Amino acid sequence: MFVLADQPDRWNRVTPKVRELNTAGQLLSFDLHQLDEIECEDLADKMIELESEEKLSIRHLELTKEERVKLCKENSKRHFVVAMLQIRYGKRFSDIIIEEFEKIPSEKGKEAYLMVCFCNHLGLSIPESIVISALHLTSSLSINEFHSYTEGIVIFSKYGLSSRHPIIAREIIRNFVKTKLNFIST
Repeated sequence: MFVLADQPDRWNRVTPKVRELNTAGQLLSFDLHQLDEIECEDLADKMIELESEEKLSIRHLELTKEERVKLCKENSKRHFVVAMLQIRYGKRFSDIIIEEFEKIPSEKGKEAYLMVCFCNHLGLSIPESIVISALHLTSSLSINEFHSYTEGIVIFSKYGLSSRHPIIAREIIRNFVKTKLNFIST
């Protein structure tokens, strides 16, 4: 059995409960490294290639390869998901995520996404029924709007709702807390 996780600490709670993973000598783990300089250059080259072939829409044409590599090496701390987004948009990761959040067209959609991110940040999925109940989405139209507003940013599964990635959830929660603290202090 192979178990892969980008945040291995999330498996610490699971390992003792899964007999196959808890048997002496059966659990072998190793960390995947962060992107090295060559991988950052390869990622920048691949993005440029895919954009030039129009397989990927161009988000930030004026970025040179050197600028993209710099974003990968410095601003992203060489995390693959973060580096990909920053190289593609030419912005800091947190700015990209917050812009995406701000573009959700309804307050209910934003509240739903915040609920999902808060739970996901804690390592949990939240049942859709709880979100629907908490936001008082009583009509099929309001539920359909919730689905359309969160399409692509909320993952719907049999286990519940989650954000696309725990790092994204963390950024949303971090920004929400910072905004609320700034509001309270003024």
